[in-house]
Amino acid sequence: MSTKTYNDPIPKHKFKQFHEILCATGGRYLGTPRTVGDVVKVDYEYGDYEAFYKAWKLCNQDVKEVYSDKGWNKILRRLHNLWK
Repeated sequence: MSTKTYNDPIPKHKFKQFHEILCATGGRYLGTPRTVGDVVKVDYEYGDYEAFYKAWKLCNQDVKEVYSDKGWNKILRRLHNLWK
């Protein structure tokens, strides 16, 4: 059984990535994508849903910087901040 999605709003700046993920996972468009403001409305059918969901989630996930707070890293960071 295939899952179909209608009028899914995709941010215009992410549409190329969406297209690549959809095609790579075996999905297909059910109609021509329509631009409405700063989003693209898309009707599509999933191929491999799990692969599509994982890739799309990674594409939209915020990047979070994590510091390794070892003692020498703290000292170097403080010294770097002093020299700015």
